[in-house]
Amino acid sequence: MNRPPWTEVDQSLFDPDKLTLTPNLLDTTGTRRALARYYTSLAHLDTTIGTCLDCLERTGRAEHTIAIDTSDHGAQFHGGK
Repeated sequence: MNRPPWTEVDQSLFDPDKLTLTPNLLDTTGTRRALARYYTSLAHLDTTIGTCLDCLERTGRAEHTIAIDTSDHGAQFHGGK
């Protein structure tokens, strides 16, 4: 399955100006834009995983499948590692 780079994913899902930043993040325009792109990337991942799980259901394979999603690192933001 080809996945477009996160820069090509719909960037309008999260308005940087409306995000609530955690206290460990410096509130700048750059931080807000990066966080919006990060949230968009996670939303894309969630949709893609959902599509895969739906396919397993439709083909009758879900009952015999374990789906695992993992990462080797945290978010690229201060305190995210």
